[in-house]
Amino acid sequence: SLIQSLFTAVLCVDVFKQGASTVFSSHILTFNYDCFWVAEAEVDGRPQVLGMVAVMAKHSGKEKHGELFRMIISQQCRRLGLGLRLAHTVIDFCKERGFSKVVLETSSTQMAAVALYSKLGFSVVVSHTTTEAASWVAPLARVTIFKMEKSLNCGTLLPVPPVNPSD
Repeated sequence: SLIQSLFTAVLCVDVFKQGASTVFSSHILTFNYDCFWVAEAEVDGRPQVLGMVAVMAKHSGKEKHGELFRMIISQQCRRLGLGLRLAHTVIDFCKERGFSKVVLETSSTQMAAVALYSKLGFSVVVSHTTTEAASWVAPLARVTIFKMEKSLNCGTLLPVPPVNPSD
């Protein structure tokens, strides 16, 4: 499949001096509009999980969108492109299913993730300090939750800048 071939490229070879070979992905859970991917590599003859991500379909009226969640990248694979590849996998999955956008939540403690998502075209649409954790956690930790989204409407026209009448 396209997703399987996407992850057959050699990734973390130079990072894993112990002898990692190839990164591959497997679908742990796939429904028509939901999916969970795991990126793995063989290191010293044993499979190791390098990262994972999930997407779940959400409906709002007639609009369908995907929610990206559970993006986790192994410490030794951060800043090497694996998160970018997994995020692109989710975006492509959502485009193929006709979703209008991809949404996600991350926190102010995850600034590398915020930078990655911004690089991919996500924008912060809401920020708040409420969380599903105990009510005292976010204020005590001074954590802000960012809700980010990326529009997938390929046919959307960009606004035309106003014409200066003096030109």
